[in-house]
Amino acid sequence: MQKIVNQDSSFKLAIGGYSTQGKKAHNQDAFAALMPKSSILRNKGACAVIADGLSCADNAAQAAQLSVTQFIESYYETPDTWSVQKSSAQVFKSLNSWLYGQAKSNQSSQWLTTLSAIICKSSTAHILHVGDCRIARLHNNALETLTREHNHSAGGSKTVLTRAMGADHRIEVDYKKIAMLAGDIYMLSSDGVFNHLTNKMVKFELAKISKHHTQKDLEKISKTIINKAIEAGSEENLTCLIVKIEHTTTESHQELDYYLEGKVIPPPLKVGDKIDNFQVLQIIQHSTRSHIYLVKDNTIAGQFILKIPSLNYTDDQHYLRSFIQEAWIGERTNHVNLVNVYFATNKSKFLYHLSDHIVGQSLRQWMLQNVKPEIYKVQNILKQLILAARTLQRMEIIHRDIRPENILIDENDHITLIDYGAAHVTSFHDGIGMKLDHPMGTLEYSAPEYLIDHRADFKSDMFSISVLMYELLSGQFPYKTIKHQNDINHNLSKWQYKSIRSYRIDCPVWIDLALRQACAADHKNRYQAFSEFETDMCSHIVEKSGQEKALPYMERDPVKFWQIISLCLFIALLIVAFK
Repeated sequence: MQKIVNQDSSFKLAIGGYSTQGKKAHNQDAFAALMPKSSILRNKGACAVIADGLSCADNAAQAAQLSVTQFIESYYETPDTWSVQKSSAQVFKSLNSWLYGQAKSNQSSQWLTTLSAIICKSSTAHILHVGDCRIARLHNNALETLTREHNHSAGGSKTVLTRAMGADHRIEVDYKKIAMLAGDIYMLSSDGVFNHLTNKMVKFELAKISKHHTQKDLEKISKTIINKAIEAGSEENLTCLIVKIEHTTTESHQELDYYLEGKVIPPPLKVGDKIDNFQVLQIIQHSTRSHIYLVKDNTIAGQFILKIPSLNYTDDQHYLRSFIQEAWIGERTNHVNLVNVYFATNKSKFLYHLSDHIVGQSLRQWMLQNVKPEIYKVQNILKQLILAARTLQRMEIIHRDIRPENILIDENDHITLIDYGAAHVTSFHDGIGMKLDHPMGTLEYSAPEYLIDHRADFKSDMFSISVLMYELLSGQFPYKTIKHQNDINHNLSKWQYKSIRSYRIDCPVWIDLALRQACAADHKNRYQAFSEFETDMCSHIVEKSGQEKALPYMERDPVKFWQIISLCLFIALLIVAFK
């Protein structure tokens, strides 16, 4: 047994800020920051937010304070699987709706504020901005402004804000992400600060920050910068918030690496062997990649499926992450058509995971027993698969390996989608310059864009599902079978769909047309939503074989048809030429 060691260090930063009313009677600025611990930091990153309430609004201070606190609270409540951009966009939208709603319900009450945030995750800084605060970065002794003020000149030194939280029922948020390096310093400030200081003055103060400075040191430097702005003539509220990056992580899968740290891959088990609280009842599979067992939990008398990676992959970080990812996703899914997977207990020194024991068989086995099944049964399977895929889609997860072997079906024809090892989790690929995953799915069911460009989205899962439905109905594939990477045709025009009615005449034309569109080789020609595919496939429940006419040969095999026509014309020309 060999212990797995993670060489990657943890992400580290320091945050400190200061805010004052300045020469005004009240402070309508606000800021907040949070650097969470452990898995939350790995999944969601650290967050710093600044807001400047509009003085023309009677609830400016409340709007600013509520925005910064609620942004942080709501952001960390979004699903771990969501990207930073989706999570933050959802929070901005909800916050803006609430602020705008206050004015709608009480026209004498206005809640208006600017809002700017930086979310530091792994090795990427995510910048979000509405209004006229500013986010700047000191990098390699150069001070760079990362945001633009949403205002325009109103004559003289006056400006008019053109975008603010709570001003309209819709909100446009500026978003960008930039590479983040150790030593970078980010400064969030209100207009009362940056309008009265030159870049040279700001850079001089920020350059004093060393890697040994703590949160209190950053607060002191923030206060110094604000005092400099007051001395320069600022009469506004003033806020300065500094984020110092101490160490970044280079891996996008740092959350998965955490679960691997210090774990031991156990050797293959035999019936009767015990691992932690579990006793092996049955060996389900021994392969070069993994070992799967039916086990019972001696503490609660329940039965589970226990999966252990093969010792052959002890040094294969890519495979081990894929293995851990199954449990990471499985613990976050909650749907009757998706398998639940669980990590080993925190106290366990072994690397394995558990899943619910589902009594049934693989869809592949079911297909062998049900050759060309009734169409309504296939429609029922399709509906359940789409429910599973749409649930993953809402979590920003693409399964990427939907095939008969990864679907379980019980005696009541209830299906469960399993195996998340090849899945794409958007939050794991949130950074700058992320490498594209090498295709991990099965070639015959993988979409062309995934095979050729290594890119996938929900339409790629739609392609896989439609190919599977085609195979269920006919026992064939809609395109030439791909067995090896060399068989992949990069010219999409060469991907010729073959009508399913050439294999199964009782299949209605509208099902053939639906499958043709859902598994179109060109990504943009597929349905725009799973619901459209389901509607076209299941608008009628086909319980009996229809008496459909045979398709003309030209429609069943158009390429061969025109080849024959061309040959006949060529022979006719030869006959005419030699008469």
